[in-house]
Amino acid sequence: MVSTWAQSPVLICAICLIIFTAGLLWSEVGQDARLKFVFKPLASLSFIGLALACGALYNFYGYFILAGLAFCALGDVFLLPSGTGKYFRAGVSAFLIGHIFYILASIALWSPDVLRSQIILGLPFLICLLVPVYQRIYPRADAQTDVYTGVIILMITAMLLCAVKTGIWILPTAAIMFAVSDIFVSRNRFGPPSPKQFWMITPLYFTAQGLFAYSVSYA
Repeated sequence: MVSTWAQSPVLICAICLIIFTAGLLWSEVGQDARLKFVFKPLASLSFIGLALACGALYNFYGYFILAGLAFCALGDVFLLPSGTGKYFRAGVSAFLIGHIFYILASIALWSPDVLRSQIILGLPFLICLLVPVYQRIYPRADAQTDVYTGVIILMITAMLLCAVKTGIWILPTAAIMFAVSDIFVSRNRFGPPSPKQFWMITPLYFTAQGLFAYSVSYA
């Protein structure tokens, strides 16, 4: 007889996410492009399935999270080819939209006592903290890349701040992991590429998306 846990769609999606993420990491470190094109979309579909299994279609927060996950999955597909050309820019654009939906999801959970003044004061403070970090870590490329970097800094900062204001631990945890993975993705694309960086990028990114997906169960 199959146990209740084994029949749980949440557990099944979570296990699939872990397995496909591990397969993706193995293919990236081993530089096997064919397996990467298999495991990455499967891992992305797994975190979307996890959100649906957690009830993403039952409230506005779930809708926003599901939209964010969908755009991040689209970004994953665009970033499959190497390089910094049109597919990379399309991928970054998809991730930026995903960040916006995560911001909207956090705002949907705010309690009435969260004031706009807190955001107005907190956003410049976090930007002042993060800009030196990004200037240190992000390698400089062309002018267009610098514009993308500036927008990414703004979106990540807003996402972190809005997640903290929800009072739910899982959201800022996911946002921080997502932000760190963003940094290493850019270093790998614009700096000297190294398979070792995937040990940071892949586990952090897919764990973050899994936490965003699972956070639907808290709403």
